Amino acid sequence: RMCRPPERVAPMAEFRAELLRDRKPGSIETAALHRSGRRIPVELRVTPLLDGDELIGWTSFSYDLTERMQAQADPLPLRLTQW
Repeated sequence: RMCRPPERVAPMAEFRAELLRDRKPGSIETAALHRSGRRIPVELRVTPLLDGDELIGWTSFSYDLTERMQAQADPLPLRLTQW
């Protein structure tokens, strides 16, 4: 079970309602809390499990986005060249 920071509860509830309504796979970038209390940026991908038209469950995967976000925040240095 993923622990969410308090400010992420409402956006996750909206995401959950959308998944229940549409019954289509979806994803959301959010944050999880490590047991140490450190926030971890994650992408949560959720797919409904259907038996005909009946929703019988969900599969979900969380992906740690820490490295991707660090790479985006620290772009490669530009090289200056003389003509």
